[in-house]
Amino acid sequence: STLGAGYNHVSINRNLLTNPVVLGNVFQTTHWSIAANLIWSPVPKVDLGVEYIYYHINFPAEPFVGPTASGAGHDHRLEAESIFHF
Repeated sequence: STLGAGYNHVSINRNLLTNPVVLGNVFQTTHWSIAANLIWSPVPKVDLGVEYIYYHINFPAEPFVGPTASGAGHDHRLEAESIFHF
């Protein structure tokens, strides 16, 4: 069984990429996730597993909408697997 976590922060000067008119606008976003799985071997040569993953992202404020237009999103994911050894 496993427990894992991750974090990422991205900061890109948007002036260089899309809009040279807006000065000082920086695109920043953060992502983080956690994952856990359980593996069970009910009989020899058979492994069954289940895994849960939670993913979260924070979106930056948009310059043309206003500083309070930021948001966040998340994802819940459940996966299952089976392994049969021959």
